[in-house]
Amino acid sequence: MTVHRLRRTLAAFASPVVVAGLVLASPAAQAETTINKSQAQWLEPMWAQGQGAFTPALSAGPEVGWNAGLEGVSPLGANYYRLWDMKVAWRDVNPAPGVFDWSILDRRIAQVESWGGKPIMVLGLTPQWAAADPSAGDPRWGPGTASPPADIETWRAYVRALVSRYGGRIGAYEIWNEANLKTFWTGSVAQMADMVRVAADEIGGTSVSLAPSVTTRLASGARFTAELAQNLDDATLKQLDGWSIHTYPAGDAGPSVSEACEQRVDDIIAWQLALIGSLPSPGSLIKPIWDTEINFGLRGPGIRPGINWSDGDGAALLTCAYQDSRALGISVTAWYEYTAANYSLLGVQMNPGTPQVNAAWAALPSTVGTTNSWIPNLADAPSVEITLMGERATVKGKPGIQIDGITKGLEEGTKVVPFIKFPGQTSYSAQAARPRVDADGEFFWQRKTGKKKVYVYFATEDGSYKSNRVIIPAK
Repeated sequence: MTVHRLRRTLAAFASPVVVAGLVLASPAAQAETTINKSQAQWLEPMWAQGQGAFTPALSAGPEVGWNAGLEGVSPLGANYYRLWDMKVAWRDVNPAPGVFDWSILDRRIAQVESWGGKPIMVLGLTPQWAAADPSAGDPRWGPGTASPPADIETWRAYVRALVSRYGGRIGAYEIWNEANLKTFWTGSVAQMADMVRVAADEIGGTSVSLAPSVTTRLASGARFTAELAQNLDDATLKQLDGWSIHTYPAGDAGPSVSEACEQRVDDIIAWQLALIGSLPSPGSLIKPIWDTEINFGLRGPGIRPGINWSDGDGAALLTCAYQDSRALGISVTAWYEYTAANYSLLGVQMNPGTPQVNAAWAALPSTVGTTNSWIPNLADAPSVEITLMGERATVKGKPGIQIDGITKGLEEGTKVVPFIKFPGQTSYSAQAARPRVDADGEFFWQRKTGKKKVYVYFATEDGSYKSNRVIIPAK
């Protein structure tokens, strides 16, 4: 996480987030979202995963416990410590084909072990020599670092060497960092799915393998994870042990602690709904979720200013973040980050000079509850459902598709809007023809589509309710 990573644009959304029929005010809400009963049935087991566990994790600044007389500065106690910004990425340990330099990473892993935890190892930052586009990447990380490899076997060799050397000493392998941002990944989602397949295969059962992290403060994070899930084969989905997200709310989320926490919750739920809506049967997607970066008040996206929270407010934000993580099924939450002194990027500081934040961290096991008032009760979700079945058809003598829709809770005559996407498109487009629900709660729709694979879902005209998505394969 660095300053330049936050300087992204985000379209302004004026609509509040609607969850389970309740309007949750959110100044940077990504879109209007409603939880209905069919979605709640999948959110319930997803949320249940975190409610019986408490696993605090932490990132530490690269200078902590290192050089310049700071060897004695150790971070607060945690189960996991995330290794990032520490010159231990792919580009650092694999500077040339077949050449590996483990000297810094060896020291970092030993350092984490001396603190009593296990490392979360972030895979990635492509070496320039391996990059398909040697110029892709932010200058601060280096040219080529955001590019897919020209030959995926170089990626396999790196992951294999890493796992062979450290194995289970690494607590979790996070397969990429913030893959929805061009700062870190300029390839396609399908290319990243190939990277995940190779990495998960090499990691095997050695340790926890986590999907590439995405940022929930941007709607692109939810879209990326949803499309990634679509592109992963069943075997890879089975090997993958969890999902990874970064849940910084917008920099100006607030001004109260509760409003900032509420926005983070809204963003997480929007991401979760996108994930479970990505496959017709989402059962294989119900996996542990790791939040591997969280803080508040970091400026962005775009021109949004940040907030410098006080030590007392920072303590409250840290506590509610862990409460909300537990209630929303997030198994591991990694605070970003412990530093030797104040760090201007952060809205909430954590260092030897922040006694209230440090005390809140120490008290977490005894103070973390299971819910806050801004987290919806899934039992209150409306019982509206839109269920689709789709198949190939001949439409006016041409190749096409047909959709049969079955609804519950919608009045006769209600119009529903079809959304369709073809391979290669980055988003869905709304279709003009809008069928009406009949007296039996059903509707029928067809369209000429050619012979390509097609992705389709339906929503009510106000966007409040959305169907499952059907994927109709190429003819």
